[in-house]
Amino acid sequence: YTTELNISGNSLPVDRRVIQVEQGVMVTLYITSDREDEFHLHGYNLKTALKPPTRATLQFQADKAGRFEFELHQSHTELGALEVYPR
Repeated sequence: YTTELNISGNSLPVDRRVIQVEQGVMVTLYITSDREDEFHLHGYNLKTALKPPTRATLQFQADKAGRFEFELHQSHTELGALEVYPR
């Protein structure tokens, strides 16, 4: 599963706020932001630096089922959630 997340004004478009995948899938997130910060995926404890205009990449296997919030870490702004459904 691959998707683009374009963060603008500390927010994501409504259709990008919830990412749904099946457990075991490889996930690749391409993330751009208009502000410098750090993208943090809770539960998986994954982080990547955001430095405009550079696109950051976060790749991982969705091996844990559940709902995991992701945020802009430094500004403590919740962006959305990753929902991983058991197979």
